[in-house]
Amino acid sequence: MLPDILIFAIGATLAASAFLLPAGLRSAGHHAGHALIVALYIVAFTGLHALVGTHAAFAAVLLGLIITVLSKVLAINFRLVQVANHPKHRRCY
Repeated sequence: MLPDILIFAIGATLAASAFLLPAGLRSAGHHAGHALIVALYIVAFTGLHALVGTHAAFAAVLLGLIITVLSKVLAINFRLVQVANHPKHRRCY
């Protein structure tokens, strides 16, 4: 079993790749970036499974997915708050 800090580092790296890879492949298209991210997660799981076992591989990939989803939701929320036309922090409900 991998140490917890290494599992967290692998998960954070996978989550960071979900933001960095599509930004670098803007000219290739929307689906190419997503396909590359899915392939990266599969390769990470397969490599960790071969090296250390199923439990550590599943933990690292699951942590990466959780961090990715939470980061995407927070990024969407931040983008909505910063809209120039109707900033939500100035609305009166």
